[in-house]
Amino acid sequence: MIFAMKNLIRYIASLVLVLGAAGFTSCSSDDGDDTHCTISFAENPVMTGSGEGTYSVRIESSHSWNAVPVAEWITGVTASGESGDTLSFDVEVNDSESFRDGTIRLTVPGTSYAKMLTVRQMGRGSGLTIDPNPVAFTTEGGTQEVVIYAANGWKIDAVSDEWITAVRKNNSALTITVSPNYSGGTLSGSVTLKDGEDKETYALPVTQEFDGQLFLGASTPMGRRFAYNADGLVSSILSDEQYALDDNVQALEIAYMGTATGVMAPCRLFVFDVTLDGGVSIAATATDDDDASIKPTDAELTRKQIVREQLVAMQAKRPGVTVLGGVNGDFFYGGVSGEARNNLLHGVMYRSGICLKDTFDGGAACTVFAVFKDGTARCLTQVQYTALDKTTIRDAIGGRQQLLAAGEAVSTDATLEPRTAVGVSRDGKRVTILVIDGRRDSYSIGASYAIMSKMFRAFDVWEAINLDGGGSSTFAVRKAETFETRNRPTDTAGDREVVNGLAIVKSEN
Repeated sequence: MIFAMKNLIRYIASLVLVLGAAGFTSCSSDDGDDTHCTISFAENPVMTGSGEGTYSVRIESSHSWNAVPVAEWITGVTASGESGDTLSFDVEVNDSESFRDGTIRLTVPGTSYAKMLTVRQMGRGSGLTIDPNPVAFTTEGGTQEVVIYAANGWKIDAVSDEWITAVRKNNSALTITVSPNYSGGTLSGSVTLKDGEDKETYALPVTQEFDGQLFLGASTPMGRRFAYNADGLVSSILSDEQYALDDNVQALEIAYMGTATGVMAPCRLFVFDVTLDGGVSIAATATDDDDASIKPTDAELTRKQIVREQLVAMQAKRPGVTVLGGVNGDFFYGGVSGEARNNLLHGVMYRSGICLKDTFDGGAACTVFAVFKDGTARCLTQVQYTALDKTTIRDAIGGRQQLLAAGEAVSTDATLEPRTAVGVSRDGKRVTILVIDGRRDSYSIGASYAIMSKMFRAFDVWEAINLDGGGSSTFAVRKAETFETRNRPTDTAGDREVVNGLAIVKSEN
């Protein structure tokens, strides 16, 4: 009996080996799980013309496979194959005006695993098959994939508006991406496609709805952007005003209520959004627009002047330049806690390619905001500044704490104060400047480093640094032939005299 049982076991084992060698190996585990079976296609869906024809697609599979058509108009299907084989099939004529979808079902023998290959056949009424058509987005935006077939290929010919980004993904797919809709109304645009022979053009409609409830009461595009992206800072918008100083310069004054400090409190924020293009740039200011007012050491007196007067002097002394607005700049010594160092700047300073001060006298926290001769800008640490070719710098001022690095918050101090800060986009072509009023609980409580980091990220800033704040924080805007301070500096005497600042300028050259 024992001998017979052993022979039976040997027989079963040999039968299993034979079956395995014959290609009946299953990809199922002992518990029937088929998840480690894989079948993939070189393309899916496979796009076909409206007429009859033969098509093929390469199959990659972990095991041998069988194929069966599910649609009646798909015929001549290769019945089986191995990994790396080509599956071929025929399609009948599609007499309808629109495209149709059919499928081919692939399975792994001996398992329940199945994978569907979609065959999309264009209709005879159009040389382009597009789905979905039109493309519609919600207020929040996002990315959608559009499946396209053209008998002679296709390409993107034009995109109607900047809010639409269209990218050809592959021969049969287009991706369309839109940002949240801050405009205040429904957006309508299009992506124009052409076939590969430039014989047929089709404008694919793209729309985006607008739902104002998402923006907490903001009434302007910049205000909505801030409210939507401020990462919990805003509970409600009290007021927001956006105005253009130039095609490349937008200003925002916004008041909001928020609970970022743990209690509901107001905050007043002032923003310059500057695109460094069309002759627009950022320049370092000085008292009377005079390089000689800046001293490299505290052995001599560095002169001070309020921001508005520095801007007036720059306008008067620079023919062909229009000064649009500005803010205060670097920290400086003198008159604080008994210190008297002749108003020495904490950090470095350059104007028009000339270095006026090249030392960091404010310690390890010092940083640099620099505008380069190629027209781009950066916020730099001391290490990054040291590694620079200094001859590439056009204008620069010092700052203190780094707020954002590669889009991430760096400093976490929670002290609420009036603040001034500057940030730069990832490509260095857009500068965002913030001024936040503070020290008045019923008007504006100020901001911490962490709050400023969230503010900058709401405007898609990549790197940012803190400038001098407190009573120095000043936001000045050009009004006719003079300048107006739009925020409320905390000094009882009004605008504080400062050593330097940042001016938004437009050159006619």
